[in-house]
Amino acid sequence: MAQYPNIRINVREASTRDLKKAFSTKQMDCILITCEAEELLNEERLVQTKIFEEPLKIAVSQSLLRWDQDQLLNQRRLVAVPFIVLHEGQRLRSIFQEYFAQSGAYPAIFLETQSVFTAYELASAGFGATIIPEHLLSMVKPNPSLSLYGFEHLSQPFIWRLYGLVYKKHHLREPIETFFSLAQAALEEEEGKRNNLFSNG
Repeated sequence: MAQYPNIRINVREASTRDLKKAFSTKQMDCILITCEAEELLNEERLVQTKIFEEPLKIAVSQSLLRWDQDQLLNQRRLVAVPFIVLHEGQRLRSIFQEYFAQSGAYPAIFLETQSVFTAYELASAGFGATIIPEHLLSMVKPNPSLSLYGFEHLSQPFIWRLYGLVYKKHHLREPIETFFSLAQAALEEEEGKRNNLFSNG
């Protein structure tokens, strides 16, 4: 951000739960978190900016589970497949729990990890299924033996939503909101590239 040469950005990665806690105690100037709007910190003192949203996919090797791509997700069949999940406090872990809570039956957890890339690689290698945001597919090597299924058929599909939060009276609010705008533009540009890649493929 050339217009703010005296501002240094330090980036810290943590779970959604830990980010909320650090932000609410003002250990951070701003945060980017993935959650639903109703899960945001409900304070009038905050400016909450939705930066990006996209579909989520269940990725599973065809060696573990296979059906027509047009067929809807079947929870009863998925329960028989082990899952690679993110640690407690991560948004994708919450979505895993919310999805299977609908039936009350949960699959076995093969591994918990901090990284969605690790989860994808393990699913790609046939160790289990996992839930990923769609943009991850533009950042990894395509795997023709990996099937991807969406949640679009649900009455309330699971969506990956990214929000930026900053306090209204923060002395750096203007450059922080500029940072949010840059993040939004970068993610939208990446989405355009991904859509072109898939349409040409």
